[in-house]
Amino acid sequence: GALRHKGFIPWDDDFDVMMTMDNYTKFCKACETKLDKKYSHQSIDNDPNYHLNFSKLRDNTTTFVEEASMDRNLNNYGIYIDIFQIAGVPEGKWHRKMQNIYRTAAISCYINIFNNKIVKNTFELICKIVGKRRVQKFCRKKAERYSCETSKEWYTVYDTFPYNRCVAPKEYFGKPTYVPYEDTMLPVPEKADLYLRIMYGDYMQIPSQEEIKKCEHTPYILDVNRPFTDYMENSKFIKI
Repeated sequence: GALRHKGFIPWDDDFDVMMTMDNYTKFCKACETKLDKKYSHQSIDNDPNYHLNFSKLRDNTTTFVEEASMDRNLNNYGIYIDIFQIAGVPEGKWHRKMQNIYRTAAISCYINIFNNKIVKNTFELICKIVGKRRVQKFCRKKAERYSCETSKEWYTVYDTFPYNRCVAPKEYFGKPTYVPYEDTMLPVPEKADLYLRIMYGDYMQIPSQEEIKKCEHTPYILDVNRPFTDYMENSKFIKI
């Protein structure tokens, strides 16, 4: 969005922020006591019906109920930005393979990305026996375990792209470079072009209509002037 559109992507108009695991841990802790009351930090650790491995920072004065989450009975449905974790990547094929397995499993607890049907069914059985939350917590710990400080490569842990498209040399992130974004200047990785080419290839090309459709955030209710609590009290958009 920042490099190709100088702002929001017209068909994928949410806002993503990335943090190293150390900073992410500090951020989550700070949100517990220092966050302005206008906002809420939502994660699987503080919302029992929230299922994603990355978290969201929500605006409590607004409403954004997506069709994909309208039945989840979440604690908060304010307009949000996504906050993704960056962790270190281990050296050695076996360790990297295991990291990929744990990452895939953590994501697949609620959004399956296993390609093999037998593996998928076996994993679903394990989740049913052990419990999704317990499996997810265990897999997340393993997927996030390698330090950014000591690793030569970093990866965006819970992006649903294939593992090898989420891994980049540490120096690609480097020191933030500020670029125009709508009416302000925002930081992107130091070598953003190289980083984006790993993830998207020729990222300056407009995706196909089929790919665009997958990225759309379809709103069931969108209101920038009223808090989501008004709708939760007066509407039946959530199936209990």
